[in-house]
Amino acid sequence: MSAVRDDPEQATTPAAGTAARPVRAPRDEDASPRLVGRRLRWIALAAPMAFFLLLEAVHYHLEHSPWWSPEFAQAWHLAVAIAVCVGIGIFSWLMLRHIDRAEGAIVMQNRDLLLADTVTAATHGQPDAQGVADAAARVLADVPGIGCVRLRLNPREGDPALEAVAGRSPDLAGTTIPALDRPLAEGDRAVGRIEVWASDHDLPGEHIGPATESALSLQVAGAARLKADFADLYRRRDEGHAFYAILLAISRQSGTLPTLTDLATHARDLLDADAAAVVVTVAAANTVRFDSTAEVPQACSDGSTLLGVGLPDHIDEVTGQRVNPIGCLHWGAYAEHGVTSPRGNVGTLWVGRRDERPFTERDRSFLATMAGLASIALTSAKVREQERQREVLNERTRIAREMHDSMAQVLGAMHLRLRMLETFPSVTGDADTAEQVSALAETADEAYRDVREVILGLRDSDKADLTLEENLEAYTAKFAAQSGIVTEFRNETGGPVQLSPRTEVHLIRVVQEALTNVRKHARATRATVTITGTDATTVTIADDGQGFHAPTDVPTTDGYGLFTMSDRLSLLHGTLRLESYPGIGTKVIASVPEPPSRTPRS
Repeated sequence: MSAVRDDPEQATTPAAGTAARPVRAPRDEDASPRLVGRRLRWIALAAPMAFFLLLEAVHYHLEHSPWWSPEFAQAWHLAVAIAVCVGIGIFSWLMLRHIDRAEGAIVMQNRDLLLADTVTAATHGQPDAQGVADAAARVLADVPGIGCVRLRLNPREGDPALEAVAGRSPDLAGTTIPALDRPLAEGDRAVGRIEVWASDHDLPGEHIGPATESALSLQVAGAARLKADFADLYRRRDEGHAFYAILLAISRQSGTLPTLTDLATHARDLLDADAAAVVVTVAAANTVRFDSTAEVPQACSDGSTLLGVGLPDHIDEVTGQRVNPIGCLHWGAYAEHGVTSPRGNVGTLWVGRRDERPFTERDRSFLATMAGLASIALTSAKVREQERQREVLNERTRIAREMHDSMAQVLGAMHLRLRMLETFPSVTGDADTAEQVSALAETADEAYRDVREVILGLRDSDKADLTLEENLEAYTAKFAAQSGIVTEFRNETGGPVQLSPRTEVHLIRVVQEALTNVRKHARATRATVTITGTDATTVTIADDGQGFHAPTDVPTTDGYGLFTMSDRLSLLHGTLRLESYPGIGTKVIASVPEPPSRTPRS
């Protein structure tokens, strides 16, 4: 490939900060010099013939003129001899001049080819474009007549510019105008410029020709391509290792939290970012268990769960809550890709840089693949959680069956026998004995009711094939039948409610605990269970009982199960409030950040 010096317009374009200096455009014979060129052939054939015809024409004219004489013929022959000698001399000089020029062009071309070969040998094996530039500059600076050489290279678009200066007088690069200033190119793509300062009166172009420029351009472009190929090869290797590591962690069920954290770490490192995170939606976070001995995931005020690396803690000064730093802090450049499952969006994979270097399409493609792996990890964790919940339900059903067949039957029989014992004359005749037997009967009846309620909660309140509404309706109906308290279920969300299985189980347990408190302590005749909310879900359990002075904060230990209910809701990033006054009744208000779903149950 030839350098751009063949273009007259580009050959005369000076570098930035230098004055315009005309450069002679090469002629055809310069590109391909020969000892016997086309012009020399025409001169060798035409000049003798033209000279001979001219002499014959003059001789013919003189012989037929009236003043031709023998004396004039002698003078004419002398003049012809002199003219022939002069013509031979001129013709020989012209021939030798053209041969000398052709020989000089061949010598320059050989010198250029030798220099190009030297540049190629010196730059061969250099690891990068900077090494090529340094080696080439040193070789060119050793050429006689050259005082200083400066190479300015830009091997690839987007790469930083490189510069190499060499020579016996490097101060010339900043003080004088270069004697030679030409662009270097590979085909139509510019890869840099060469500037040469002469140390004598010789022009640098006499020493540095197109072959040298072409060799230098090829070496620079080749080094850039080699660097790019190696970088691409190493990146493909690292990406493959990252994919393998994440898939191995998923197959080994290493835990959702460490797997997603490692995924974010790989995304940050391979994309040369400052931070990366997997943001899991509220609904998705409630369907998985972040089973790990490491620190728990970072929960944000918007309800999302953040698993990331390199993210600073960002606290809202007004509310004092942790805020998602992805959207609240300034990032110079960022890229994100949605994490989707068959049921919709479950989160986002995000990477950010503090500087403004943009992410390429290659980066975004890698991010999309990692987002797919994040989806596989979350789906696998959801399946494991569903299997665990199924095992829990099966175990609850087994325990409920065992309690029904043993403890409930024993307590029921004990209660009946104690009531029968109250009718015996030996008992009725002794007031103290009758009181003790009656108390034992009440205790057995209370224990029997508690066992029946536990059986109801274990077996019939969270069936996987029923919706949350159907489970709560069935439970409140059976609770009303067993307790004698009129209990009503209401859905005031404006549509069907479907939450994640984990959230539904915890809310059902909270409702069970609250209704147990109503039966045991409230002395109520009516109770309601109401679901409300649009952006979040709230379940309110209200009764018309005797009420009490509710504590400001939920106690850590109590006899009403408040701590247990609060602990369940904290696992869902929810809250528990208690409203009660003597003689008015009690309200237990449980809220979770997960909104009621409007999609049909699959």
